[in-house]
Amino acid sequence: NLGWATVTTDPARAHELYAESIDAYRKLGAPPPIGHALIGIAMPEMRFRDIGAAKRHLEEAATVFHAAGDESSALIADGLSGVCLRLEGDLAAARQRYVDVLARAEAMNVHIALGLPLQALSDLALLQGNPELAVVLDGAQAQLAERLGGTPGFEVMGIPTVAERARTEIGGERYEAAYANGRSMPLGDVIRLARGDDTLDRPSR
Repeated sequence: NLGWATVTTDPARAHELYAESIDAYRKLGAPPPIGHALIGIAMPEMRFRDIGAAKRHLEEAATVFHAAGDESSALIADGLSGVCLRLEGDLAAARQRYVDVLARAEAMNVHIALGLPLQALSDLALLQGNPELAVVLDGAQAQLAERLGGTPGFEVMGIPTVAERARTEIGGERYEAAYANGRSMPLGDVIRLARGDDTLDRPSR
């Protein structure tokens, strides 16, 4: 997909390509593939902080996917809507959206859709002053992405990676230990940790 390939290197051009795709799909009666173009255009919009446009496109994408019975793709659109809330500064609402998407992905057993909420909750943990938790979740989502594929890194939306922010904050040794912990942690434990059911120093079991 040419638009996707240019999101990182030339987001303005990516926006143009996705806008052209969306227009073409609308002329065809807006078949389900328009949903992927709507998600695609939201990425540079978030990068440019045109949050209102990104939210509208993501809401439309989710509606398209729900109507088509494509709940896995709807989870991605809904999760990215949470990133819009994060960029607007509403961290509580963003967290609620991420946890909801995480729960739905777990209930549907759609492991490939777990990567986005884990990545998002990692970013949120760092914003809220818990860098070690952020790195553990980042390690877990990276390991999941290697096995199953996954969603794009937050840098395509203009958000610096957890790795580059957290390593400076906690130092290389603690960073590496936390990252390795996340990569080796069983998925169920990761999900409980991400939801807040467990803590790093006090597992619920």
